[in-house]
Amino acid sequence: MKAQRNSTSSLWLLVADDVVDRAMNTLIPQAKSLIEDLFRYPHRMERNQLTNLVTVSLETNSVAVVLDYVRYQMGRDSKAETWRIGHPSFGSKLLEQLEELRRMASGLIEEAIRLFGIEPPDRNAEEDRLWMLLVRRFVGALQRNFVYYEALAKEGKK
Repeated sequence: MKAQRNSTSSLWLLVADDVVDRAMNTLIPQAKSLIEDLFRYPHRMERNQLTNLVTVSLETNSVAVVLDYVRYQMGRDSKAETWRIGHPSFGSKLLEQLEELRRMASGLIEEAIRLFGIEPPDRNAEEDRLWMLLVRRFVGALQRNFVYYEALAKEGKK
């Protein structure tokens, strides 16, 4: 019985990874759009600020820690030149998108169950795990898009 449970758990991880990979087709354009919006304003955001966000997301298994970090950065931006730039601000749009990823994680679990007929061993724990995985991948896409648009701006193309 234990071998079957381990086999099911291992199979679930493969199924979950597959649906998360497919979700990136949605998440990468969303990250691109958020960074494009940032670059519409004269801002003082630096690459290392997003690198630090990526680092925070990799150092924890708690999305709450990542959300807290974004709010902290917004609070530090007293001149509204980075995290609080724009209307609504870059930071508030980011918080909204990161929260939305929780609903996406739940939907991905439903999709995986429908497509593959297999249930996660612990649905609540799996939703939290997928949410964190989506957050990590999303902030990674933010950083990569920032580097791209930063290079365009330096070349005078954006």
